[in-house]
Amino acid sequence: MPSVNFGRCGLCRQDADLQESHLIPHFAVRRFYATSPTGASRSVGEPNHRIQTAFTKRFLCRACEDLFQTREKRWAETVDRPIAERRLAPFTCEEDHRYFAASLAWRIMAWGFSNAGEDGFTAIEQNAIGAARSSLAAYLRGFAPHPDRFPWHHLVIPPDGFTLNAPEGLNVYLHGALDPTMNADGNSIYCIANLAGYLVVSIIAINLEHLITWTLGSELRPGLRNTCNRRYFPKDPTFRSIVAWRAGALVESNSRLTSRQLEVVKRRVEAVPRESLRSNPHVIAHLTDIVNKRARRK
Repeated sequence: MPSVNFGRCGLCRQDADLQESHLIPHFAVRRFYATSPTGASRSVGEPNHRIQTAFTKRFLCRACEDLFQTREKRWAETVDRPIAERRLAPFTCEEDHRYFAASLAWRIMAWGFSNAGEDGFTAIEQNAIGAARSSLAAYLRGFAPHPDRFPWHHLVIPPDGFTLNAPEGLNVYLHGALDPTMNADGNSIYCIANLAGYLVVSIIAINLEHLITWTLGSELRPGLRNTCNRRYFPKDPTFRSIVAWRAGALVESNSRLTSRQLEVVKRRVEAVPRESLRSNPHVIAHLTDIVNKRARRK
């Protein structure tokens, strides 16, 4: 008799026992919660809603899960850990880096994490997403090369949480939420993974004018085709508006606090024993959650 976890794998489409798969990689989840005073993330759509789970579900078979975990381990060792420890040096993207970024984009599309409004995606957008999802699946399984044109993958690394040309609230957004999302505006489609301190962005469709804003001014040279890493906030107006909205949702929730509530936050921040955490916006965001939660009980 098949187990209760038996089903069709989201990637290879074979029937097998499905693993508890993470949309946000486990290394980012572990690092995020390790510095969280409340042990929870926040929902961008509902800033006062605390999230204690990390986007998991039975989705991949053991073989496909192992494919992803091998690249996740390489990314964690060569990119994520150095970023967290503020010692990342300029580097050239490797095939494992591109694979990891592609796997994030595919997971976001396959799991259906979108913010396209009540009407959803247009037919043209749906076709572009479907084509990207299929071609990335073939690449991830080793049956085809990486798609030649799209998606373009970008690692956006803000130095110390702030970047040139960044929207207001970016720092709180980066450190206050684990956030997978897919957005479209008719000309551009983005899969964005906020991994608590930096963004991995995959461009599924974009017009030439906006694409140029991604390819100019990078401090770090690209390695593989379609894969770049950079330390500045891209000037693409569509991408900026997407991140600005998501960051603004968290900032606005902070602005609603009364002076008394803000004083409670301040006292709790000052009570954090580790000096390095006192000015961390991740800590402040979660302490704000505590205050909001208590305020709603009154």
